[in-house]
Amino acid sequence: MDCDRIFEEKVSGKRGTTRPALNEALAYVRNGDVFVVTKLDRLARSVHDLMQITQMLQDKNCELLGKCP
Repeated sequence: MDCDRIFEEKVSGKRGTTRPALNEALAYVRNGDVFVVTKLDRLARSVHDLMQITQMLQDKNCELLGKCP
């Protein structure tokens, strides 16, 4: 699978911290893209957060794929 862009978060996973790379990736994703993460548990801080991100991707007609490196 070829990637147009790779976004990597360099900030600690502390609760309440902003996640600029994730925000940039979610803003960049286009209709029909596949959004690949190495580990789903690193994508979201909570189930609620995961549901919001998943809905955002569905709204953009994007597929979410959890993949090991």
